[in-house]
Amino acid sequence: MQRFSLHGRALLSALAMVACLLVGCAAPVEKKATTTTTPSQPAAPPVPDVSSEALTHYAAGVSLELRQGAIAAVPEFEKAFELDPKNAVLAGRIAQTYLAQKERDKALAILDKAIAANPKAPEPWLWIGVARRSADDLPQAIIAFQEALKRKPDFLPAIRALVEVYFQKENINDIPPLLEQTFNQTSTDATFWMGLGDLYGFVLKQKPSLTNQISSRHPADCYEKARANNPRDPEILLRVAESQMAANNFTAAADAYSMLLKIRPDLTQLRDRLARAYLQADQKEKAITAFKDILKREPLRYDIHNSIADLYQELNKDTEAATHFQSSLDINPNQIEVVVHLALVQLRRKRFDDAHQLIATARKRFPRRFQLAYLDGLIYAEQKLHPNAIAAYTEAEQLLADNTEDKPTSPFYFMYGAACERGGQFDKAAALMKKSIALEPKNHNALNYLGYMYADKNQNLDEALDLLNKALAIQPDNPAYLDSLGWIYYRLGRFNDALKQLRRSVELCTKEPDATIFDHLAETLLQLGQRDEALANLRKAVKLEPDNKTLAEKLKKWTDGK
Repeated sequence: MQRFSLHGRALLSALAMVACLLVGCAAPVEKKATTTTTPSQPAAPPVPDVSSEALTHYAAGVSLELRQGAIAAVPEFEKAFELDPKNAVLAGRIAQTYLAQKERDKALAILDKAIAANPKAPEPWLWIGVARRSADDLPQAIIAFQEALKRKPDFLPAIRALVEVYFQKENINDIPPLLEQTFNQTSTDATFWMGLGDLYGFVLKQKPSLTNQISSRHPADCYEKARANNPRDPEILLRVAESQMAANNFTAAADAYSMLLKIRPDLTQLRDRLARAYLQADQKEKAITAFKDILKREPLRYDIHNSIADLYQELNKDTEAATHFQSSLDINPNQIEVVVHLALVQLRRKRFDDAHQLIATARKRFPRRFQLAYLDGLIYAEQKLHPNAIAAYTEAEQLLADNTEDKPTSPFYFMYGAACERGGQFDKAAALMKKSIALEPKNHNALNYLGYMYADKNQNLDEALDLLNKALAIQPDNPAYLDSLGWIYYRLGRFNDALKQLRRSVELCTKEPDATIFDHLAETLLQLGQRDEALANLRKAVKLEPDNKTLAEKLKKWTDGK
């Protein structure tokens, strides 16, 4: 947002009023947000054919201005003004030139004649305010701008000027009521509402603390009013869209961007904004369509492929996600983060060979990045190839030690430790889980895993109990953690405490029952002499895992021993 300046934008805009000057309009209707002023002379008897003679002098002034500059044109402009004193725009043009030359008195004299000729015109008062402000007479400048608004309450140039003076005088609290009064106008001029929306944005950017007194929705509201009066204006639609984005009204923003693209399909950058608006509005399918529309015009935008792939992942469409991640890498293979994302997608799809091949190719480009060996370990672990997983993790750890670009993480040591535990390397697994916890003391997965390892081995039970209490302090209703705690109590011989935790665990996982929990509950009930209920829970465990030979043999033994 550019700073509003009547010495800059508004003053220079006088040249844009040539059309009005040519017809000698006495009191022009505001067409742009930076309209100039219109002075006039004391009333005089009608002069026959005055407009044609005034036009002659005006044309001569324009010619002189083009050849010799604004000062040379003033005499001819003044002659035109004397013949046509109701030409307020011309009076403002003359006053502007005098002000630029620091001849304030001459400017004020012209403006006084304009007021006498047309007392209801707001423009001369605007320029008087500009003259007073240029002399640092801010109180008189404020009075002049207010006089302009008495004559035309929706005269936006005067409102802008007042806002600037209030900022200059640090009369900040005078700004909200001025804007509110302006906002309540009933103008049907789209340019007025667009300008007021810009002014709101300028004020809120300059003084964010005014959000306590000014609604943050007002800029968007102003642009919507502009749109209601000119629904197909591209500039208005763009402002509507941008302001709705700023106000977090993403659906409304997307609607405006979409309409704008129908009018101006050549504005390709708007497709990005439309896609982002749909994204923010959580309209994923529409965002994908918008992103694909960008690719039709810019097929080498690998970042757009990545955005589409991310959305497909959120929609659980891994096949489509893999396609777009691969397209992104085909365009720009130097994206290790995309390699990681694609490998994980292939892992979820159980396309293990594709994932390993992807990683092997990436290793040639990124030979020292530990993430690639880490990924190989994850995939081998999912394949239950634990020795391969351990080897990959070991390599990843060495790569971490050899470079300073990457740092070890708690999840890495957790997965490494889990692979070692499943591969039968208990002591190494425990050491790695401790590293994971040291890097992230609130890694509840590692706390639970190590605690359960100890319980399962029936060792370090006091330490195991402490680990599980820490995990449950973070996730008190995690049924797996409650099962681990119950099993620790079982190992400690605290069967009633174990029963309490295991029953709660069963209650919390009714949607996804777990055979291990039923097995632990059965063991605990048996220790407490509740054999029938123990058998019932053991049968539930066997039903959930009918191929589990250990559970089947235990059930046979308990049943035969009854």
